[in-house]
Amino acid sequence: MSTDKNRHLGFEVAYDPKSTRQQLRRASFLAPFVRGGLRPLGRIAVRGAENIPQDGPLIVASYHQSNLDPLVVGISIYNQGRLPRFMAKHTLFTFPVGLVTRPLGQIPVVRGSREAGDSLAYAKAALAAGQTVTIYPEGTHTKDPDMWPGPAKSGTARLALRTGTPIVTVAHWGVQDALPGKSLRPRLGPCLLY
Repeated sequence: MSTDKNRHLGFEVAYDPKSTRQQLRRASFLAPFVRGGLRPLGRIAVRGAENIPQDGPLIVASYHQSNLDPLVVGISIYNQGRLPRFMAKHTLFTFPVGLVTRPLGQIPVVRGSREAGDSLAYAKAALAAGQTVTIYPEGTHTKDPDMWPGPAKSGTARLALRTGTPIVTVAHWGVQDALPGKSLRPRLGPCLLY
């Protein structure tokens, strides 16, 4: 499947070679801005990068505790030579965040609807093209006051089983100090983001 029309949002989600090259060019332009924007919040230290294969389909399952997670996890994956395709709620595909999510080939999820499962078709297309699909198994930020993960939904396991794709799990810490919960106000300071 080279191109799919996302009928619910009115734009295409494509992973054919030409679209992927364009997405990679856009990512290479944006990556320095993301790195620069994260620098005042702390230093990112990545451990276990050797577990991320250089090529082939990959599912990254990450913990979600802050609005900063996609940037920290995303740039960490990108720095390993892979462009992450986040499965994200459909509201992140509208202005202004949509100016980034759409051109980078991210995967919209229409949560709480019959169409929510359609996002798995887009994820399968990305994996069939050898891409990296990044999922928050909880489907949302943790609601636990001590920052423990909440119950996972079945989408990550279903996607891995149906496609035979390996899963790399990602844990991180420190992000909650730089940008707590669903806050949009960062705390500047020397955090160490894992």
